[in-house]
Amino acid sequence: MTGKKLIQKLTLQNFLSYSRAEIELQPLNVLIGPNGSGKSNLIEAFSLLKALPTNLLLPIRKGGGVNEFLWKGENKNPTAQIGIIKSFSRKAAKTLKIFGVLR
Repeated sequence: MTGKKLIQKLTLQNFLSYSRAEIELQPLNVLIGPNGSGKSNLIEAFSLLKALPTNLLLPIRKGGGVNEFLWKGENKNPTAQIGIIKSFSRKAAKTLKIFGVLR
C-alpha cells in the first residue's frame, strides 16, 4: 500500500464504552463481537475522524453533546481522546491527538 493513506493504529481513551484501547489496523478489518462489545462505538470514532478538521461539532451535537461521548466509568472528570498513527508510506508514521474534551 505504498503511497496510500492508511491508519495503522487507533487509540481510544474515555470514549463511549472504551476506558482505554489500542487497536492495530490492517488494510482490511472485520468487526465481530457480541452485542454491547463496542463495535458501533468504534465506528463512531471513525465518524468523528471523518468530520475533521472542518466540522467536528456537528456530529457531536447530533450525538447529544460532549457528555454523550465520555466513558461512564469511575473517572469523574474524564477527557475523551481519539488518537491515530497514520502513514502515507510504510516508512513514515505520525501520531496525532485529534480530539480532547473536558466535562
